[in-house]
Amino acid sequence: PASGSYFVNRLIPLRRSLPRDPSVMAAMKKLDLKIAAINLEHKQPPPPAEPGRAAFAGVAACMKCHAAAVDFWKKTVHATAWKTLAGGKQADYKCIGCHLTGYGQVGGSALGFTKGLEAVQCENCHGPASLHVAAKGLEEPSSVHRAVPETTCLGCHNEKHSDTFQYQAYLRDVLGPGHGAEARKKLGDGPTGRELRAAAVAKAKRAGASAAPM
Repeated sequence: PASGSYFVNRLIPLRRSLPRDPSVMAAMKKLDLKIAAINLEHKQPPPPAEPGRAAFAGVAACMKCHAAAVDFWKKTVHATAWKTLAGGKQADYKCIGCHLTGYGQVGGSALGFTKGLEAVQCENCHGPASLHVAAKGLEEPSSVHRAVPETTCLGCHNEKHSDTFQYQAYLRDVLGPGHGAEARKKLGDGPTGRELRAAAVAKAKRAGASAAPM
């Protein structure tokens, strides 16, 4: 208005560059731990696999025959997915589904029942492998699958959790020597998932810097 008192509403993005209030941070961490404790008090094991049905064996079992593939996997972000959860988040229902192997599936993992299935392991992509392990890979037809469709990835790599996801780009990060080397070669040159993510983070930082109060 030309005269008189007034105020203006303005949305301020909650960017990482904004300072955090220590007391609020401490309260949030305390709440995370409290929720985790409550969840663990009510934990339930995953349903066991009935006879003849494959269960999740864990990466240690895969390592016995696929050492090169597992060694390559250890260099990917999938291998450290569980370790990224801290401060009670390892018992948070909103988080663990995409940081475990076989979460919520028959013969898989559940909140509080994660031993040997922590992180995003081979079986999340290729299917439960207990029958494959027991047969030493000689079962016909194979009880696991090599090809991984994009729909498998989209369970976690969605707009909410993985806004830079592009199927072929992210495949370039998880295929290589010992693990799908030929498939990686067919993908050819192009952006990787890490590169897409790094570019997005850099863009967000620039936006945060330009929006910071003078």
